[in-house]
Amino acid sequence: MSEFTLYRLLDRVFPRSYNLKLFLVAFIGTHLPLLATLAFFTFDEQAGKDTVSIVVVLLTATLIGTAITLTGLHFVLKPIETATEALKSYEAERTVRSLPVDHDDQAGQLLKSVHTLMQTVELLLHRQERAAVIDPLTGLANRRGFRECLDRLERQLKPTATVALFVIDIDRFKSVNDTHGHVVGDLVLADVGRILADHVRDAEIAARHGGEEFVIFLPDAAPDYALARAERLLAAIEGHEFEACPHLRVTASAGIAVMPAASLDIDDLFDRADRALYRAKRSGRNKVVAAHAASDDLINPEDGVIWAAG
Repeated sequence: MSEFTLYRLLDRVFPRSYNLKLFLVAFIGTHLPLLATLAFFTFDEQAGKDTVSIVVVLLTATLIGTAITLTGLHFVLKPIETATEALKSYEAERTVRSLPVDHDDQAGQLLKSVHTLMQTVELLLHRQERAAVIDPLTGLANRRGFRECLDRLERQLKPTATVALFVIDIDRFKSVNDTHGHVVGDLVLADVGRILADHVRDAEIAARHGGEEFVIFLPDAAPDYALARAERLLAAIEGHEFEACPHLRVTASAGIAVMPAASLDIDDLFDRADRALYRAKRSGRNKVVAAHAASDDLINPEDGVIWAAG
């Protein structure tokens, strides 16, 4: 920073004292008239007889000294001004400015403190914001995070695409807690969350919607493809071995619904998928039920995939 040139020059003379930097600038500026007068008397033999010349020299030197003092103080006070501007910028725009932290005087300590404060506040705010949208147990988005991700994704959907929503619920999860304890139950939830995270792609959203219920949103998935993905997911959950309880096997049920992206109504989509999940639970669990707008029939229940009206 060129604005810090004078401050850095003075820092070589007084590296640990900001007060002495200010004193040196003020001393030079205010003593310039005296120095000019001494020089005038030294080099001009007629100086004592020329009152007008003396007044002109004193006045000129005083004006120049004042200008030097004010300019010097402006640049020496630059660290304080820079720290103030950095705080205002962070307050208004939440922008962390880079500040020089290589000075040891009082102004340098101020710059270091402001720099550290902004970084600390930014880190805490980032953690707080993340905690508000991330489920701490599974690392997936929580209900609020799911909605926020969906709002952003919705603006990027292809009008010709078909979107799909999975609502997945762990079967008989209460008995897991009752039999093995809530610690194991939490580990099961965490493992299921990791399985879901491993099965979603970059443009897709996986979230823990609450309790033992999870949701996955696919922004471009034909019905048959969505069914195949849901089946593979349930198979992965059923075949998973939990380290905390190796003999424990867990299954899950899923309700899925699809809808054209051009007419997406997420509340309706979720309601249809949720009702399909209820049918999966009621018809034996560990299966996929897909909401189908055209028919109320249950087709091929023996193969674990049921199409049902939403």
